[in-house]
Amino acid sequence: DTAIDKILQLRGELPKEVENLENEIADLKAKAVRVQELIEEYTRSINENKINITECNDQIEKYKSQLDKVANSREFDSLNKEIENVDLLRQIAEKNIAETKERIFDKKNELEIVKEKIAVRNDDLKAKKEELSTIVESTAKEEEALRADRDACAAKIDARTMSAYEHIRQSSNNQLAVVSVFN
Repeated sequence: DTAIDKILQLRGELPKEVENLENEIADLKAKAVRVQELIEEYTRSINENKINITECNDQIEKYKSQLDKVANSREFDSLNKEIENVDLLRQIAEKNIAETKERIFDKKNELEIVKEKIAVRNDDLKAKKEELSTIVESTAKEEEALRADRDACAAKIDARTMSAYEHIRQSSNNQLAVVSVFN
């Protein structure tokens, strides 16, 4: 077991580093998807505001054509107020479009940064995996032989003693333990 532990120590923190990099890449990819969804949502919002602007322009034209047919000043004032209100709605929609375009620009920049991070992390992950596989390949035969020897020795020991041994090994930090043996 000690010899197997030494082989596993050669790997060091590489397996954990590989796992952490894989998790980080998965998180970055999820973030990229969320940012892309936001960009799509902003694009839909811009399209809706463009439709609103078109509708407002149509209403303004309708009200302006009605101004020519006005019979009294009250009707004229009412139509002018409607034109002003619709024009304000159009201006709000235009402002929303401008703000949303700025947000899209910011999110696209954020998306590019995330994609760059993903590329860098993928390169790091590839290098770590290659290093780990090199170490595993170089020690695989020796580890396999040691595990076969261990299994052969474990077969000679009764199950209760082996269970206690495994429990002691797992509960200690360095997987080494000193215990007194009573006969």
